[in-house]
Amino acid sequence: MDDVLRAHVRRETAVNIAVNIVIAPLLYVVMHEGADGLPAWGKDSLFVELVTQAASVAAFGSAIPSYVTWRKARSGGLPLPGPLPAPGRIIRFAVLLACAAMVLVGIVGTGVFMLAETARIDLPTVLAAKALLGGVLAAAVTPPALRHALGAR
Repeated sequence: MDDVLRAHVRRETAVNIAVNIVIAPLLYVVMHEGADGLPAWGKDSLFVELVTQAASVAAFGSAIPSYVTWRKARSGGLPLPGPLPAPGRIIRFAVLLACAAMVLVGIVGTGVFMLAETARIDLPTVLAAKALLGGVLAAAVTPPALRHALGAR
């Protein structure tokens, strides 16, 4: 990839990281108004919250910027390193990233929560965990998703 594409990927990744760091805790506050924290395990737990967040950040955090990038490349706004994939391949790649993120967060989350041996997680820790996970996942999924959308090998 040339410098223009690298700069584009870095810029879109930074935007995606910032958006997810802000949106993840904000959505939690809006959806769980008045909650003072979450249990670590169970149906309405931080574990479930983080696994579902992993899926949504990976799916939407890769599909949306990838499609925008794909359209920009298709219209000639970005140089092409290879043939553009069909739009359906962008969605399939986003679903693959979402499944991988769910499995990875599930495995890591299980280990962390088992080692922590805590029953309830307070609100500041929940918000920090959600912001951290959103940022880390955005940083992990956006570059490969954008390279895929540009047809880079």
